[in-house]
Amino acid sequence: MIHPPGLPKCWDYRGEPPCPATKNILTHSYLICFLSLTAFRIISLSLKFERLIIICLEIFLFCFNLIGKL
Repeated sequence: MIHPPGLPKCWDYRGEPPCPATKNILTHSYLICFLSLTAFRIISLSLKFERLIIICLEIFLFCFNLIGKL
């Protein structure tokens, strides 16, 4: 089917359905949200792991201080 000159093919609604632009937008927004949540989870896990190491060091140093080894 020939579409009018000067207009994109997806604007010619006479014979074909419109372009799936909303599908592309939804796919990109889903991908951005997924990557953002993944990055947040990684940072959160990193901070929890760092806090766990600090607590273990505090307990280790406190026990050695009680024994009198330091």
